[in-house]
Order: sequence, then structure tokens, then C-alpha cells
Amino acid sequence: MPAAPRCISALTLCFVMGAVVSPTVAAEGDTSKRRNVEPPPEALAAGRAFFEKGQSYYKAGKYQAAWVEFSSAFQIVELPDLLFNIARCEVQMGRKADAAKHFRQFLAARPSDPEADNIRRQIDELEGRVPASKDAGSSSSTATKIPWISVATGGAGLLLVLGGAGALGAANATYYSLQTSCGTACDPSQVSTGKTQSAVGYSLLAIGFVGMAAAAAVLPFELNKKDATTKLALSISPSGAAILGRF
Repeated sequence: MPAAPRCISALTLCFVMGAVVSPTVAAEGDTSKRRNVEPPPEALAAGRAFFEKGQSYYKAGKYQAAWVEFSSAFQIVELPDLLFNIARCEVQMGRKADAAKHFRQFLAARPSDPEADNIRRQIDELEGRVPASKDAGSSSSTATKIPWISVATGGAGLLLVLGGAGALGAANATYYSLQTSCGTACDPSQVSTGKTQSAVGYSLLAIGFVGMAAAAAVLPFELNKKDATTKLALSISPSGAAILGRF
């Protein structure tokens, strides 16, 4: 799943100052203007509520609902980071033209943003100028990751179990042969052969079952490690999905 939407850090400081400086982002190619507004506390609280709902919906993969919440927050407090969030939702919704437009508006207000280069690249991808890069968190990349330790340990354990079963089968065959040929008068050396086969069989079974149990115990840790790696890859994806700050 894509990374969480960008959080807003500037708004809290503006609350303390008693006013919000709201950049009104014009259409592409126009110069951004700034105007001072003083939303009432009820409006600011509503904007925060819309934003927090949008975050929750985005993390749950409900991008349409998140888009509605972020757009509602932007109607109250026109912060550039909300444009970024709106664009991220539109990317997930397949609305490429709208996403590119809002990314451009975000860059017009924040041209020196740390993710500016990644965002420009994503605009090029959305508008078809460059091939879309593969998402580092896509299922195609995670599907090839195999928990090798668990597979190797479990496989070796299974082979040992099969070997132990074979040795026990050979021991039973030996005992049956001796019983039919010489009964209780068999040579001790012949009997010892069956005992050795039986001991080897039980030993292999025991070791094999231990190996299979160890594989089952290690598997969840390997899967968790793989998931953590995938999440890290998402946070540094070239698509610019890494999100910082707070509301």
C-alpha cells in the first residue's frame, strides 16, 4: 500500500500567531498570490477534522473518501500540503490529469520542497513523457521474495524424515527376513544389523521433525522482516510518496 498522506506542520504555528497565511494557487503558469485570512476557531477545527479523516481513509486504502476529506480541508485552509494529498489520492484513483494539475499547483507554492524533483518526475509519468516507474511496494516485487531459511530448514527436515522412514522400513525387512530364515537361532551380528538400521531410522526421524518445527517457528519472523523491508522501500520510492510532518 502507498505511504500515508503528507501531514501539515505550518498550520499549528499559524494558529499560535492568530492568522493563517493562505497561498491562493492560480492556474498553471500564473503567479501565486498570498492573502491573510483569519478563519474562526470553528472553521480551523473543522479543517483539522477533515484532514485527520482524510489521513485515516488514505491509510485504509479508501482514496475517494480521503480525496473528499482533503478537498474539504483545503476549502477551509488553503495549505499547499493539502494539494499534495489531493494529488496523491487522484493518482491512486487513476485521475492522472487532475493529479498532475494539483502537483503543479503544489510546486508553484513550494518550489524548493525536498520532494520537488520526485514530484516533477511523477508529473512527467502522469502526462506520459517518461515510462512509469515500478512501485517499490508492488506485489510483483514482493512475490519474488522467498523465506529461504524456512524453506531450506523445512526441506532438509522433510528429507531427514523420509530417510528415517526408509531406514525403519529396512530394519523391519531385516527382522522379518531373520525371523523367517533362522528364528531365535540367528547369528548376533545379523540381528545387530537390524538394530543399527532401526536406531538410524529413529534418529533421522527425530532430527527431521525438529528441523520442520524450526522452519515453522522461523517463518513468521522472515515474513515480518520482508514486510518491513517493503514498507521501507515505499518510504523512499521515486514517486515521491514519502510523507513528513504533522497537522
